[in-house]
Amino acid sequence: MKSFRKRLQRIGTQNKLVYDALGIGFETLRGAGASWRAGSVYYADILAALRAHYADSVRLLLVEAQHGTPVPDELKPLAENVIGYPTLRRFRPTWAIEHARHRLFKHDLLPDRVLKEKGVDVLVCGVLERHTSLPVLALLPDFQHVHLPELFEPNERAWRDREFAKTAARATRILVFSETVRADFQNFAPPFAHKARVLPPVTCVPASVYERDPREILETYSLPEKFVYLPNQLWQHKNHLLAFQAVRALKARGENIFIVCTGNLGDSRNTNYVSELVQSVSRWGIRENVALLGNVPRADVFTLMRQAAFVLNPSRFEGYGLSLAEARAVGKRVLASDLPAHREQAVPDALYFESNNLGDLTEKLGALWHNTTAGPDTAREAQARQTQPARVRAYAEQWFEMIGQVLS
Repeated sequence: MKSFRKRLQRIGTQNKLVYDALGIGFETLRGAGASWRAGSVYYADILAALRAHYADSVRLLLVEAQHGTPVPDELKPLAENVIGYPTLRRFRPTWAIEHARHRLFKHDLLPDRVLKEKGVDVLVCGVLERHTSLPVLALLPDFQHVHLPELFEPNERAWRDREFAKTAARATRILVFSETVRADFQNFAPPFAHKARVLPPVTCVPASVYERDPREILETYSLPEKFVYLPNQLWQHKNHLLAFQAVRALKARGENIFIVCTGNLGDSRNTNYVSELVQSVSRWGIRENVALLGNVPRADVFTLMRQAAFVLNPSRFEGYGLSLAEARAVGKRVLASDLPAHREQAVPDALYFESNNLGDLTEKLGALWHNTTAGPDTAREAQARQTQPARVRAYAEQWFEMIGQVLS
């Protein structure tokens, strides 16, 4: 295969870059899928945007990561091929040769050879856990373990520090979702701060979402017509407990608010957290005000958003805040904690409450509940649909340009 430099052409006075079937390998993000839905959703939106606008210029390839996280099934239709690495049995001759090469040349030749044979020109991944000769764009979603160390075991914090540092040194570029994370990266790895690039995710909404009457979702999950939608994973830092406390406080004043929660019903860092959360809901007498649906299909997430009165994100920490981007994409109002990453998104007419402040959340939750109605806001949804194609196109163009920078 010709190198990227030999295939790169400069055209006319605009100095544009043109690539001949550029191979982009997306290595599975650690935990993406059932335990971390945002990881697979993020890749799905990238793949959809590039397919829509650069189908003739790129080959989109999925790579089975060596850390063991399988390629999510929902991503496979969006890519041309799934690439797997060969498994080497320890202490066999081939393993010994590859091990020696790794020690001597500081990169893993066999995985690189497999990727190059399959046409991968650049590797997109999370933390870069091996040496490689390929150009690499590494995604670091956030530095939560630095800001909320109490939520991580010491060995997990040490692992993250070590692997993030290796990634900073080895990757060609570091991709982050917000200026907030860029600042954290600069503080974490000052010598490599120049590698960071900010590219906020853009949600791709299938046209089929709008062909469905959102009220159908009420029967599917036995829900009331009006509800608040909280689509975060049930992890400690997502702060469901604060939201439920606000519902309790409002109920004590005679105001009944219903909250629908979707997302993984488990936090590996505290296996008792969800059961403790459910017990609190029962003790506080708000079982009739809360629905925990667990993971639901992606199409249902959009439908729940369209039917909801508004979307709530009470999180204590975010490197971005995917639910805000999703709400924006379908023209839905948002009530969110006043985090810098949330503010950066500048969602139209978003309402913010002081992070972790129960009183402020309670007042604004009650006020927004009374000032919104169930179902789509026709004007907001129409505006979102009108602006969405341009936002997705710009997102694809930024991605394509960034890949070009990595390979130049």
